Amino acid sequence: MSGRVPTFHPSVQETAQLLQSLLDLKEGQANNNDDNNRRLLPPELDRLVSGFLDAQEEFTNGIKKFMCRRKWEKDELDSTKVIAETWPKMLEVPCRVHINGDSCNVLPIKIITTYHVNNDVRVHFVPLLAKIGLKNGVGGRGGLFLNPQRNNAGLRRPIVDIIRYDDIQTIKALIHEQLLFKDDVCDHCLLHYAVGFESLRCMKFLVKLDQSSLLWKKGQRFIPLYGHCGQRGTTDLSMSTAKYLLQKTLQYFPTHETIGGLFSLDGRRKNTTLTRMIEKYGAKATWDLIEESLSPYKEVPILHKVIKHVPDQILNAIERFPASIFLRDSQNRLPIHVALGAGLQWSHGLLHILNANISHLKDKDPVSGFYPFALAAAKPCCDLKTIIYLLKLHPAHGRDSIVRRGSSYNNDDTTERERKRRKIDG
Repeated sequence: MSGRVPTFHPSVQETAQLLQSLLDLKEGQANNNDDNNRRLLPPELDRLVSGFLDAQEEFTNGIKKFMCRRKWEKDELDSTKVIAETWPKMLEVPCRVHINGDSCNVLPIKIITTYHVNNDVRVHFVPLLAKIGLKNGVGGRGGLFLNPQRNNAGLRRPIVDIIRYDDIQTIKALIHEQLLFKDDVCDHCLLHYAVGFESLRCMKFLVKLDQSSLLWKKGQRFIPLYGHCGQRGTTDLSMSTAKYLLQKTLQYFPTHETIGGLFSLDGRRKNTTLTRMIEKYGAKATWDLIEESLSPYKEVPILHKVIKHVPDQILNAIERFPASIFLRDSQNRLPIHVALGAGLQWSHGLLHILNANISHLKDKDPVSGFYPFALAAAKPCCDLKTIIYLLKLHPAHGRDSIVRRGSSYNNDDTTERERKRRKIDG
């Protein structure tokens, strides 16, 4: 009898079904407590199944090694997608790597953002792994915001690595895949990181995405401009960054009480951004920048803020903004009211404010209702030089204050006597 020899090529599904059935037999054989110890799986088949299990373990370890590779290539995208979608738990398997000399366990997505300075790699793989990871319950939005070892300074979150490399394309891809949102800019202080790394493209993009982040305090400590001024270096790039942040903050909220963030306080050190800026760039360069940035905003009461927060800069503020002496703030107060109300001691700055417009010394403070003389005298640590100077300019205010206070006492005494008399008569 002649003819073609029949061939058999089972499908993958059929092979998987057969293997599963044989594995069930092997498991049943291992659990068989029959006295006859009947073999459910013949030795030949038992060796084949055991060989498959060994091969499966080797295969799994190979896949893990592939997913933990340090060098990723774009032409591996399809195979990576198949593995991630088939075995999503592989995205949670920690990979042992060395970062900054320390041995650390990180996820595959972290390896990509740590070791790849090539944006073309990140823009393809990071959204892919984060999206599949999120769908299958990987924490930190698919690992994007996850930092498995928070005490290790070298282990930044993957999203922070992306900003560090100024990878705006991956940022846009994450937004497109709905893995990154406007609220994340403040919630995760992304603008602070962009400013800290001087990632200018990401910085400008994030400002455009959420302008409110310009006045957001990282951990209730400082705004981005304050953080920038606390960094070392006074390069042209550094100064242009400060200029950009100040001007964008003024454009976003020109009437904000901190005036572009200049008078925003660090909650821990109690310093203003203006103080840090002067420490970094010097008084002249700082005031040059402020004068240029505030030129479109003529009615900003900057002198009021300087008096309250940085009184040693009063003369610089008056020199750059002479009209500010005559401006009133949101409470209708003049700089002289703020200065005396804050207990400003006798100085060249105070003298400039006092002499700028003598008629202002006749204006009552809208908040306290006191004339400047009474405002100065009411402070616990009143400055005698200031009080004497104000009395010389307007002695009537001193007499009026004394008479008014004395009449108040007299009225109180009269009222008390009248009350007692009525009580007796009654």
